[in-house]
Amino acid sequence: MFKFFSLFLTKMSSRLRRIGYVTKSGLSAKDLHTDAWIVASDIGEKRGSEVDFSDPDDQELVLSKLYSQTRRQTDSRLRSAICIDQDIEGEFKWSERLPASAASDPLISLLEQEVAHEVALSSAVILKSSYSEAAAYVIVLAHFNNEREDVCTYLAISDSTLYKRVASAANHVRVQPSLIDRIERVGVRFMPPPGWQYPVRVEGPVAAKQWGWEF
Repeated sequence: MFKFFSLFLTKMSSRLRRIGYVTKSGLSAKDLHTDAWIVASDIGEKRGSEVDFSDPDDQELVLSKLYSQTRRQTDSRLRSAICIDQDIEGEFKWSERLPASAASDPLISLLEQEVAHEVALSSAVILKSSYSEAAAYVIVLAHFNNEREDVCTYLAISDSTLYKRVASAANHVRVQPSLIDRIERVGVRFMPPPGWQYPVRVEGPVAAKQWGWEF
């Protein structure tokens, strides 16, 4: 099985690299090797038979599951980034809960799923103490059921712009928390005004015209 898995990784190197790029996870093809193995193990356990890495159908199944998992983990990290270094009394810092790179250790990768679940449960507690742009983004995402495409449409911005803004807000709150944290908080009904939709210019009908030399 390991031989076929190795051949699978070599054959699908460009596909793995594309998964890292499309999901904006920052992961390289090599970083996803461990995750691909874990995904294949989960598939085999659920269906009662191991993944055959020489079978094209199984190959596509692993890649599809790997893409979905990587996308979910990337979105989860964005939504939870507001509290990377904001510790709540009696709680561990979120920076201590975050998983290491998937390439660093297979055991850490296995723990990542449990950590993601714990992080999600703590979001409500964090929002009660944070008065920041990052917290506002989390609330806006919640209004749209965490559908980034819908948020982008409402704000009239691209997906990459939303990603950069959320990442910037998360970095800012990490190094410079608000002075009124735990005193004020962003209301759960907060909603920014919609983005400016530029009007589309509609050209009127143009009559046919004969161009020619004038003598």
